Amino acid sequence: MDCNSYETRFGTREIQTMSQRSNDNQLHGITSILVNKILIRERYLNKLRKEPNADFFTINTLLDSIRLVSIDVVVAIIAWRKKKKQGDSSNVIQPGCNLSFFWKGFNYLLKISSDLDFLNSNVRFVHWLGFSLIHNPFAISLSMENDPVTTGEIG
Repeated sequence: MDCNSYETRFGTREIQTMSQRSNDNQLHGITSILVNKILIRERYLNKLRKEPNADFFTINTLLDSIRLVSIDVVVAIIAWRKKKKQGDSSNVIQPGCNLSFFWKGFNYLLKISSDLDFLNSNVRFVHWLGFSLIHNPFAISLSMENDPVTTGEIG
């Protein structure tokens, strides 16, 4: 899958359709898309929290949904950051500064990194899955804790 179709699949098309609007309207539209995606993700997480010992098929299906909407959220946060920086005519935002999107008082990208940690207490599921869910926001076989890039082993 090429980058363009990937980005279109995960909300960039919605974001691109706002290109004729004023920057404030564009930012508002992107923020609305982002909040909607976060709400969807939080619903899946809440459902998973209510059923931490459900059958493996149910847990895995919810993890797949969370993984996909998490990617949507990350893509939307990137678009939100770009639009926020474009609209900063006062140069308050320093070059190279990453903007954080806060949700209920927390930087949402940081929150994502540990949202699935609670599933690690389901030992049977983790054994079946074959890898840890600690700091593993996308539920993939290589977590952030074991990744050579994030641990500093690779520059």
